[in-house]
Amino acid sequence: MLRIGRGVCGRALAVTLAASLAIACTHGRPFVRGPAHEPPPRPDAIDHRILLIGDAGDPREDGEPGMEVLEQQVRLLPDRTTVVFLGDNVYETGMPPPSELEGTPVEEILDEALFTLFEGRRDAERRVKAQVKAVDVPGVRAIFVAGNHDWDQFGIGGWERVREFERYLEQLS
Repeated sequence: MLRIGRGVCGRALAVTLAASLAIACTHGRPFVRGPAHEPPPRPDAIDHRILLIGDAGDPREDGEPGMEVLEQQVRLLPDRTTVVFLGDNVYETGMPPPSELEGTPVEEILDEALFTLFEGRRDAERRVKAQVKAVDVPGVRAIFVAGNHDWDQFGIGGWERVREFERYLEQLS
């Protein structure tokens, strides 16, 4: 069993481990290493665990099974769980800055007329809230890593989209 120390070195190791494993994480359900017949470890035998999830930025509006499974998992050992969101947290073009149109009838008309061509702030907030809700359990830590979609697919305004995402997360906490 991998043990991660406490403090700055432990956090750095956890982030490094998460980043190095990001490429290999392609599971749609919880992945536990070891033979299927091997029972899971007892909760008191687990010092800390890291749950990795990627491409969570396009949750269904009627509920996202992946977020529901994540929430179930974080509730098992909240004080000993860190969740790392591995990017693409806000599809398709990251977190747009707030506009004067947000929440007005004009925005609703634009959303209806242009469908997904106009990704509004309200929809981006809905996407982020679904992820935050899944880890909003006392004791759980969450780390959000920006992916290419969060950077507006590396467009000219990508840096501002990532900064806006950061501001929005801070506002939620």
